[in-house]
Amino acid sequence: MTKLESGKADLYERLRLDVTASGGSMLLLSPVDEWPQVFSVSLGSTSASVRVYIWHLTHDLARGDYKFQLTGVSGNQFVFESGVRTIVLGYYEPLRVYLAADANHRRGKFGRSPAIQTRQSLLDSANADGFCAFTKARTSESAIVLRRDVMASYLVEAHSIHAVVAGTNGVQQLNAMTALVGNPSSVILKPRAKAATTVVRSIRSFDFSNRIMIAYQHACCVCDIQMDLLDAAHIVPVGAPLGSDDTRNGLALCTLHHKAYDAGLLGIKPDYSIEISSNQSSYLHGIARSGGLDMFKANLRSSIALPYNKADRPDPSCLQLGLGSRNWKQ
Repeated sequence: MTKLESGKADLYERLRLDVTASGGSMLLLSPVDEWPQVFSVSLGSTSASVRVYIWHLTHDLARGDYKFQLTGVSGNQFVFESGVRTIVLGYYEPLRVYLAADANHRRGKFGRSPAIQTRQSLLDSANADGFCAFTKARTSESAIVLRRDVMASYLVEAHSIHAVVAGTNGVQQLNAMTALVGNPSSVILKPRAKAATTVVRSIRSFDFSNRIMIAYQHACCVCDIQMDLLDAAHIVPVGAPLGSDDTRNGLALCTLHHKAYDAGLLGIKPDYSIEISSNQSSYLHGIARSGGLDMFKANLRSSIALPYNKADRPDPSCLQLGLGSRNWKQ
């Protein structure tokens, strides 16, 4: 392994921030001054250990494409280790997208400073749709351009995603999945391609979260706290009747009040008023776990803070269904 340079450290920090913004987390497993670095990446209940090689993706004026060269790799050979996935990335700052190569294509020793290339049109497609897969005709090497909001999903599912892309019609299969973002029933996927649907879920989740945070000015609608401790919460779960990623089916809630809302302790009524369930309060007193309940009540607004744009305000019918789905009782 080689010494980590400051430029590479900045790239890893950028990646960490993008993984966090896309709903995941990264824990460094290797020494802080070592390159490449090894991380444990988690997204929901899924996690993976990954060894990440990363470079800047730059514009090659002479060729008219964008590339990163595999420089500085010890022995001109990637490290592959059982239980640790090898990830190869180039980062393009102007669009904040990543070019992800299939490390398995280069399991052997490679030549001097080989490069991974892509075109402007593919960068633009990924920036618009979330991701864009392609295969280099000359070498049959597959790669994917990824927007920053899907990086957590990519890192934990990289092996499955590249397996789809490398398969027959795999590029077309993965690229067709961008239609799932707006219309989940519009594309029929081959069974193997279903492993990559996690990327689509990340795009939809990020889009919903982004709209909710903007609508509520990055503040909890129940207590006004900001501090980057917020969740974009669905009122009616997606998949249930009236459940959707529409902004009117969402609330910006801090982590504490999100959990209290889902547990049926805190209710948000169709008239936007906030109430504490006396039923849940009695239950907490009965099991001797009501410590802090009075303080909890004192920090609540009487009604939620509403978005300035009326079109973004919660749908009262969704709020009513939300109470029912959480078994909220007065």
